[in-house]
Amino acid sequence: MADASQPLHITVHFNGWGDYPNPNNYTQSKKIHSKFESDFVNAHTSADAVLSHTAAYAAPAASVPVMTRVENYLLATNSHVAQVYQLEGAGAFDAVTPAAVNFTLDRLADGAVMLRDLIVQAYVDALDTKVGYPQVLVRDILSGAKPPTRSIADGG
Repeated sequence: MADASQPLHITVHFNGWGDYPNPNNYTQSKKIHSKFESDFVNAHTSADAVLSHTAAYAAPAASVPVMTRVENYLLATNSHVAQVYQLEGAGAFDAVTPAAVNFTLDRLADGAVMLRDLIVQAYVDALDTKVGYPQVLVRDILSGAKPPTRSIADGG
C-alpha cells in the first residue's frame, strides 16, 4: 500500500510520458521516476514530516470491503499522476518548492494512512473470527469473556 502511494507506480506514464498523446507536453525523461521517488524523497522528507501530514484514524461509518478500499485508494493515487508531471515541468522538484515538498509528504502520508487503516480493519474483522474447538470468538478471548483454555488452544 505504501508503494502504491507513488502515482507513477500505477500508470503507464511511470517513467516519462511515453508513446501516448501528450497534449500538455509532459517530460519524456526516463529519470522522472527516480528523481521524484528516490532523490527528492531522500533529500527533502523525514518520518516526522510525513507524520505531520498523516490524518488521524477515523473509523469508517460502515464496513467497506477491503478490495473496495484498495480500489478507491489506487484511483485516488492515480488522480495525482498529472500533478507529478506538472511539478516536474515547473522545476518544482529541482527548486525544492513548498508545493513539491507538501505534495511528496502528502503522497507518503497517504500510503502510511492506507497501510495503518488496513491493519486496523484486519484486526477489527478478526475479532468476529471463531477459533479453537469448541469455536470461540476472538473478541471473547481478548475481552476475557472466554478464557484461552487448553481445549480452545489445542483444538479439543
